[in-house]
Amino acid sequence: MPAEDLADISPLSSMADKRRKLNKLLGPVTLTYGAVRHYEDTLWGLEPALPLEVAPPTLEQVLAAIAKRAHRGKETDSCLEVAKLFKAFMDAEGFKAVEADLGPLQLGVGLWANFCSGVVLSKPGEPPIVAAVNYRRSGYTPAALRFAFSAMHEQSRALHRDLRDARLGLLHFPQPPKRKPRWAAMSFADATELFTYEQLSRMAAETYALWEEVQREAVEAVRRTGTDDDWWDGDR
Repeated sequence: MPAEDLADISPLSSMADKRRKLNKLLGPVTLTYGAVRHYEDTLWGLEPALPLEVAPPTLEQVLAAIAKRAHRGKETDSCLEVAKLFKAFMDAEGFKAVEADLGPLQLGVGLWANFCSGVVLSKPGEPPIVAAVNYRRSGYTPAALRFAFSAMHEQSRALHRDLRDARLGLLHFPQPPKRKPRWAAMSFADATELFTYEQLSRMAAETYALWEEVQREAVEAVRRTGTDDDWWDGDR
């Protein structure tokens, strides 16, 4: 399950609401940001591990690679849109990005999730930032954002002493009303009351258990009807 959906669904108090949203995940995936995710390190501006005499790719080269990797139509347009906004944000803020070796967060037996992008951003005179990205237009609800920040904290600051004083920053690309252009913004967890690890684990376990139940029901429905419409495929 994509981390964005786990964060969106897990804090919901109503099992009916959780089931409704999980059932939506069974539908066909019409748009993904996988092409942008593939070049995320480049967009962060990560420096190479070795001082190679190779110039970083230009934005035009990155966009061409993304367009080649994405599906045509709306997906390509959306991927190119956020890639441009991503690069413009990094250029405007002047962050330096370095790779952070952050493994996925274990939320239970066999339950792993990755909420951090594996980069730390820095700027002279400011605390470092453990960063993540949500590419979706819908962004996070307040409860989902709290879940995501809490998971980021457990995945980074709670496990890595050198990141104890880092801020948590989430880069997102909101879609304003009335079809105005999207923009890039970074939200911080500074004033967020984080869930405890135990709370995260309990909510995630409940969501995954219900997800397995929803998938079993879908499989049974396919068997009863004798149809298979490729009801679920891939990651958003």
